[in-house]
Amino acid sequence: RTRVDSLPESYVNLYKYSQALGARFRLFGNVNDLAKSDSILKSLIEKWKEREFYLSLAGNQMLQHEFTKASSYLEELEKLEAETYARKLMQCDVHFETGNYYAAKQLLDQTNHNDYPWHFRKAKLEHHTGSLENAISHMEQAAELAPPGSYLQQLALSNAADLYVHEGNIKRASEL
Repeated sequence: RTRVDSLPESYVNLYKYSQALGARFRLFGNVNDLAKSDSILKSLIEKWKEREFYLSLAGNQMLQHEFTKASSYLEELEKLEAETYARKLMQCDVHFETGNYYAAKQLLDQTNHNDYPWHFRKAKLEHHTGSLENAISHMEQAAELAPPGSYLQQLALSNAADLYVHEGNIKRASEL
């Protein structure tokens, strides 16, 4: 905050501050932090229209379950022809969360990367369609691609265990 006060026109400091507020929201859940982050990002977009600002604002909107707003920021990002992979993944999330599973699958199929974000989302879609075996496979691949011992790896393993429970394989779930 001190850096922002000392250089109020520095978009780098403002952007970092908005990111810090978003991170603090994820840790402590104070919605005022997220609202302040949104406000900063909107003012930055008015002046500079940088792609990172749109992506961050779309992410904030998704945290608030404002999927229509998130989608509009992602559409602006598409007009800038920027952040194609990240934008498509976020748009996939928007479609998934709003029940447009066909569009979510199409976007995911367009990206088709062998990385954590892709496999995690693919697992969610496979689970939704009832393909537990494929969902488990993709979730385990996500876990393997995550940094060892990281939050992302633990999240994927926890989800894989949950999928094994759905499958009725309690023993395998407990091994994860």
